[in-house]
Amino acid sequence: MLISLFINVLIMVGIGIYVWHMSDAFPFGFWQFWNIQGSLSQAIIGAWPIYLWGAGLTALVAFTRWNGYRAKPLHIFTIGFLISLFAGVFEEIKYRWLLFFVVMAMIPLGDWLMLGFMGYHPIQWIYVSVICPVANFFTLGYLEPYLLNGYGWAVAAAIISVNGKFRNGHKYLGTFGYVNSWFLGMYFFWVVFHYGLIAAIIIHFLYDLFIFTVPAIDAVLENRQRTVFRRRT
Repeated sequence: MLISLFINVLIMVGIGIYVWHMSDAFPFGFWQFWNIQGSLSQAIIGAWPIYLWGAGLTALVAFTRWNGYRAKPLHIFTIGFLISLFAGVFEEIKYRWLLFFVVMAMIPLGDWLMLGFMGYHPIQWIYVSVICPVANFFTLGYLEPYLLNGYGWAVAAAIISVNGKFRNGHKYLGTFGYVNSWFLGMYFFWVVFHYGLIAAIIIHFLYDLFIFTVPAIDAVLENRQRTVFRRRT
């Protein structure tokens, strides 16, 4: 665990140095997303629908069956807190900041290598004409300034590509979790653009924490039921 964490930190530092040296090539400043934009509290409180969504779905599964938790509720909550903190900090820095900048720089190069040097732009065409309009439709136009207008196709392609990596990293959650992660990732991009990376980190942390809190509460209820059953028998 610690070795994996150390390797991930080194990789992220290396990516950060690379992106920092290429900062002039981007429409965003390298540290721009670290600035708090607007009201941080408004951003955190305004994200209540996704907290309710995550906790509600988890509760629907947890409270409708007997799970037989072996770990104590406090242990479940503590582990969940640490996992949520790790995911909120490292996934947002990785996907919504560093990899976003890297893909913004690399995807035009890939387009150039794929016949762009001859005047054909197949990668650009598929993003601009197909993928981005579809993504904009499913995100209800909230990311339209970044997917279709104003910042260039490389920004839109970077959002879609990086969010695809974020989604793929949650395959272990099953089909529903796989799809759900894509929508959450796009929402976190919206948060970064409107409120900054710190807001996205906190909201991501709280979203995961609410999900992990549900099993802890369910464990408390099951322990009480088990105690009552033993007393009756």
